[in-house]
Amino acid sequence: MTAAADSSAERGILAVDMGNSRVKLGWFPAAADCGSDKPAAGTGLEIARPALAPPAEWTSIRHRDRQTTEWLSDVHRWCDEAIDSPLWRGVIATVHPAAADALESAVARRGGNRLQRIASADVPVTATVAHPQRVGADRLLNVLAAKSMVSSGQVAVVVDMGTAITVDLLDEQGAFAGGAILPGPSLCAEALHAGTAALPDLSANESGDAPAPVGKSTEEAIAAGLYWGAVGATRELCRQMVAACAAAEQVILTGGAASAFEQHLADDAYSLRRMPALTLCGLHLVAQAIDS
Repeated sequence: MTAAADSSAERGILAVDMGNSRVKLGWFPAAADCGSDKPAAGTGLEIARPALAPPAEWTSIRHRDRQTTEWLSDVHRWCDEAIDSPLWRGVIATVHPAAADALESAVARRGGNRLQRIASADVPVTATVAHPQRVGADRLLNVLAAKSMVSSGQVAVVVDMGTAITVDLLDEQGAFAGGAILPGPSLCAEALHAGTAALPDLSANESGDAPAPVGKSTEEAIAAGLYWGAVGATRELCRQMVAACAAAEQVILTGGAASAFEQHLADDAYSLRRMPALTLCGLHLVAQAIDS
């Protein structure tokens, strides 16, 4: 992972999304062209086919509740295996500054390559909210990528299911129009444990299986409440946003927990599709814009 001096435009791009619990990394070779697969308007494929090409390689590595050296070792190992060129440039967005600092320092110590931190102001998306500067870069990156997936003027809801769940609106002008934030299942589990005297902590449970709605033990009852509560809250927010915006017809789902919830978030009120690397694609688009 060393690099000689070279034109940024000729380098592949390493996109890094540092979340509260996991770090997602995506490798986009120099020839990759996110957004080139956009379907033509009026073909009937605007919803059926994504406009964004995913990264050539990507991964998700847990950093929460782990030693820094341990998860950094996993990151370096993946980079050594996935990145097929010594010449690359990196971009990183973070909601966990301490973990991002550790990764940036580790990359710098290896020499040659650097990670450029992307702030909200760097994302070319207008935010029509009370305090645009306070909107997290991750939410804007998701909307930027979603904007490239839909036809011009199409409204979409973007759901990111992670430690926190965000449900955001892309309006007909291509702007970030606001949204909702709620705790994800792991945060809810921590709150139940911390706020009660006897309930166990299930925050580390990352099972992708939907639990039975009727728990036969305390642990099963908590798991049912966490999972189906998240399903109900997220689906209802999507319904409400779609109902409030007549043009909204698509919900784009991403985030580390998306695969575990996708099946039960489907609804007759909207078309649902999952794009696992949505934030990474947004970072890639920003990097391309910086280079151009």
